[in-house]
Amino acid sequence: MDRKIISLIFVLTSLITFSSCEPSDVDGLPQGKYYFMIINNTCQNVAIECHTTWEDYEDFTINLAAGDSVIYEGYPDGFEYIQFPKGELYIVFDDTLKYSCSYVDEEKPYYSQMLKEILNFDFVLDGPDIYLRSYEITEKEYEYAKAHPYKFEEE
Repeated sequence: MDRKIISLIFVLTSLITFSSCEPSDVDGLPQGKYYFMIINNTCQNVAIECHTTWEDYEDFTINLAAGDSVIYEGYPDGFEYIQFPKGELYIVFDDTLKYSCSYVDEEKPYYSQMLKEILNFDFVLDGPDIYLRSYEITEKEYEYAKAHPYKFEEE
């Protein structure tokens, strides 16, 4: 009797495990194309500086004029696509105000990380072949950056 119960538990566990897996879970990265869109809905020019720690990528900057937007492919990271390679990420408003998206405000942890936090991106298209997530930089982000500017390290 005990063997039958143990066998039944094993079969049920296997069925639950295998039925909950999608093909993309087994094959690695999810299928489809993953894109990210950033919209500059401010009156300022915006530069997004990415200083990556990944060996296969170089540092880069995305420049957005006021009212401009950009769409780009996501970066593979393990079993998902992310919006930027790992590393330091900054938003620079009008070449004068620099904000570190690595800053974490305990009262607003997601908001304070702005573009660095994937949960701050909204779904525009959700597959199955094309996925698009967007983030809108607004005057609210600009005001938050003014209240929490990046302070350069002392030399």
